[in-house]
Amino acid sequence: MGVSVVLDVPANTPKDRAWIRSLFEAASARHELHVIEATDELCKARLRARNETMPEGLYFGHVPEEIFDPVTSLLVPPSEGEGFNLVRHRVQPDQRA
Repeated sequence: MGVSVVLDVPANTPKDRAWIRSLFEAASARHELHVIEATDELCKARLRARNETMPEGLYFGHVPEEIFDPVTSLLVPPSEGEGFNLVRHRVQPDQRA
């Protein structure tokens, strides 16, 4: 239809991504799955900075750093075999994601 659609939904596991894949396959739509790759140390540093500055427009407040490791242990990075057009963004400490 010539319209771009951005789905900002969790795609943290193969099961989550299979659902997303079913949507674009049913619509015969082109797709890209953008993956942000950054070290845990960088993510934690940004989490601390975000908690200190509390930027306007956030949906939730302070996020304790203690939950970072338990939450990220549940993440499964996408593999090439899942059938996505992957666009990887490797973020360095001096870059914005």
